[in-house]
Amino acid sequence: MTTRSADGPGMSHELDARERRAVRFKARAAALDALRALDGEAERRAIIQRALADGGFTRRELAAPPPPAAAVKFASMVDYQLSWALTNLKRDGLLENPARSVWRLAGAALQTPEPALDEPVYVDRPAVHAEVPSRAPARRQHRSFLRRLLAP
Repeated sequence: MTTRSADGPGMSHELDARERRAVRFKARAAALDALRALDGEAERRAIIQRALADGGFTRRELAAPPPPAAAVKFASMVDYQLSWALTNLKRDGLLENPARSVWRLAGAALQTPEPALDEPVYVDRPAVHAEVPSRAPARRQHRSFLRRLLAP
């Protein structure tokens, strides 16, 4: 899909695999930062708005369409990844979902208000997810991201 955009004439908004991965990692960091800025607990809409504003996403990333199956629910790839970021941070034990559409910092995210990205941190997944089928490659990505993000 080639369209005209603010990035230049004939620029495509489709992201390649490397760019999609970068958006995924930015979305996780932006969601955590937004929740910290919102005093540790907020509604999904407020978190998403704050993350979009302060997440450091490029115009190209913001203009990228979501996956076709998610196009009805999400306006962009960044919206899609921010929603998944909340879910994955919950699975990693860094957020909890105490009520519908309400998200709260939990676990290691409470103990590290200003993450340093130069030292690794090892975060154990909650025992609740022990019966979930293995997603080893995805889990390795999450752990390496968490090590960089939540280093003391």
